[in-house]
Amino acid sequence: SFPGNSNADSVVQYKLQQPAIARFLRLLPLDWNPSGRIGLRLETYGCPYTSDVVVSLDGSSSLVFRLTPDPRQTSREVVSLKFKTLRNSGTLLHAEGGERERDSAWS
Repeated sequence: SFPGNSNADSVVQYKLQQPAIARFLRLLPLDWNPSGRIGLRLETYGCPYTSDVVVSLDGSSSLVFRLTPDPRQTSREVVSLKFKTLRNSGTLLHAEGGERERDSAWS
């Protein structure tokens, strides 16, 4: 739970550490005070979510992803990587390309 505002005019915002994936959001009125202000509760409902790939990097490890040839694919492929780190600097990679770039190496 997060503390809310204490008057009718201020706005309180909180950013979650991890994004929330929810199927339903439920907004519940909890209480009305004598001044006519309302207290609300927000609930999220979803289902278990697991990523296709989970990798833990310790700073000296690496991740290798080899594309397999598939004649049904188009001439463009997209590989997108998202990283979360506790450090203030790092490297984020994104690559797009077709057959020619498929065999290139990154270092």
